[in-house]
Amino acid sequence: MQKPDPAPPAGPVTSARDRVPFLQKVAIGLGEIPSIGRQGIEQLALPIYNITLGVNPMLITLVLSLARFWDAIMHAVAGTVSDNTRSRFGRRRPYVLAGAIVCGLTLPAIWLMPPDLSETGYFVFFLVTVFVYFTAYSFFDVPLAALAMEATPDYHERTRVAAYKSFFVQLMGIASAWLFAITQLDSFDGTLQGARFTGVTMGVMVMVFGMIPALTIREGYRKLSAVRKGLPFYQGIRATFLNRPFVLLCGIAAGNGICGNMVGALGLYITVYHVYDGDLKAAAWLSGLWGTVFQLSTIAALPLVTWLSTRIGKIRTLQLCLAILLVGAVSKWFTYGPEWPHLVLVTAVLLGPGQTAFYTIIRSMVADICDYDELETGLRREGMYASMQAWVDKAMGSLATVLSGLVLVVVGFDQSAGGHQAPDTLFYMRLAFVAIPVIGVTIALVALRFFPLNEERMREIRRELETRRGAV
Repeated sequence: MQKPDPAPPAGPVTSARDRVPFLQKVAIGLGEIPSIGRQGIEQLALPIYNITLGVNPMLITLVLSLARFWDAIMHAVAGTVSDNTRSRFGRRRPYVLAGAIVCGLTLPAIWLMPPDLSETGYFVFFLVTVFVYFTAYSFFDVPLAALAMEATPDYHERTRVAAYKSFFVQLMGIASAWLFAITQLDSFDGTLQGARFTGVTMGVMVMVFGMIPALTIREGYRKLSAVRKGLPFYQGIRATFLNRPFVLLCGIAAGNGICGNMVGALGLYITVYHVYDGDLKAAAWLSGLWGTVFQLSTIAALPLVTWLSTRIGKIRTLQLCLAILLVGAVSKWFTYGPEWPHLVLVTAVLLGPGQTAFYTIIRSMVADICDYDELETGLRREGMYASMQAWVDKAMGSLATVLSGLVLVVVGFDQSAGGHQAPDTLFYMRLAFVAIPVIGVTIALVALRFFPLNEERMREIRRELETRRGAV
């Protein structure tokens, strides 16, 4: 067995053997470009199927919620299958390649709906096509996330790798924020034609860029995993949710997920009916601008968040970002108003660092948890932990979507009322828009206080693992 090198020095220094080459980091990041398909569904579902086609918003949010639930199940299956795969091409890359191709072919179908269907017909069509797409996406996304977590055993280099992934996710966030506005271009013969064009374009992007990491990224821990038998599906899930650091991380991710998804699901309605009094095109362009500013703020925060993480640690950096996120959640009560519509961009800037922290630091923490899990079980289970972390994210997105649809029904939202809604309806819609995210971020901050895997503890775990099985 290979003798471990001396323990890495304390502080942010990363040894040469632990560094991930620049082109490998870029390839890992490019694998996040297909996330535009998932983000596009979230951005366009309500504007196309509810506002344009007139389908009840509860039916659309029900489909999105069921799809996320199905996606969560498929993520767990994909994680187990990927962790237990033994092939000469590796555990992850074959699934990334096949998943990219299938996703690229199935994504456009969601927006190629037949004309003149009934409300039930559109509901069934949307349900079936979304389920097919998310099944394929699970087998692409989970192995790709595992590839990124396996890239390095270094505490800080994991954060830097996650930062490249975060950059491309936020870049696709900018693009997806303009998808509805693109469907409103005068060059299209109506919104539906614009949606179909947009869907096909996204499908091509997903297929082309999704294949890059499968063809270029090397797999970590491959030799180690080839000689160890993995856990069966149900035992793997049970072991994952008995992992105390992971359960705490789930609480952190849950709070952040509710905040972020409530903005996307309910924010458009408040912009349309409260800020612009029913002017759909003006609301679409402001939503696009909001999304652009939000994503640019997340990208701008990336270097600072990554730098802070190496100086004051992941936990303190995440606490700071969540505190700013809390301020941003409260600010929505004051910035979303008809007097100064563009004031909503202030909220976009405040929410950005929190989202950066989620996609960068929390993903890095999941890789740390995989080391802790190996110490406890002797197995490398990046696929399962990637899938379960995604499951929590999707569950919170599903909950936020359901809450948004439920809020619309409870407050008396009337889709037949044109551009005007009752004052009480708008008031309670705005109240939920602020209060639910505040509760979510507070939960995240409380859970973070008890997270045990700081830098010192992770160095101890790494030394013990390398003493046990050698350096990887």
